[in-house]
Amino acid sequence: MKIALIFLAFLTLASCSTPPDLDAIQTRFETDTTPYEKLTAMVTEDFQGEYCFSVGVNIIGDFREYSDGWSHTKDYESKLSLSQVLKDVSISENRYKSYLALFKTTQSERITFCPPSKYYIMAHRSGLGISGCLLDIVKGVTPPAAYGKRNNGEDFMEVRVLNNEWWMEYKCT
Repeated sequence: MKIALIFLAFLTLASCSTPPDLDAIQTRFETDTTPYEKLTAMVTEDFQGEYCFSVGVNIIGDFREYSDGWSHTKDYESKLSLSQVLKDVSISENRYKSYLALFKTTQSERITFCPPSKYYIMAHRSGLGISGCLLDIVKGVTPPAAYGKRNNGEDFMEVRVLNNEWWMEYKCT
């Protein structure tokens, strides 16, 4: 019983967080779109494949960073250094530092490029894999319809058009 209560307390705390300020994020974007455009240009230049490719603070292609190093999604046992991962995906350390600087400027943590022209910049995430919230700033895809209502205890998605190419999507499950 004690373990169940501890687990429920952890689950509640992990799934609760301050929601992002969508107005502030929209204002930051509208004030200067340059860093967002740089991110999309960089990932387009760096990846010319057929499948989606992500670069972020803890993800590069099929590699994820864990507390004890980087691992390939198909081989969690082998631990790699960042330089090994960057070499494998053909991105220089200076280039990766440029990504990290742009993530800091945009207050985001990842960009995903799905060829030929779909971009998703992860600007917020909270909660657990099975229940949580995600805010993406998106380019190259038609915005979907919003659904549900925030603070209503149900899944929801809010969509805001930022300009004719960009929009943001905040959704919680």
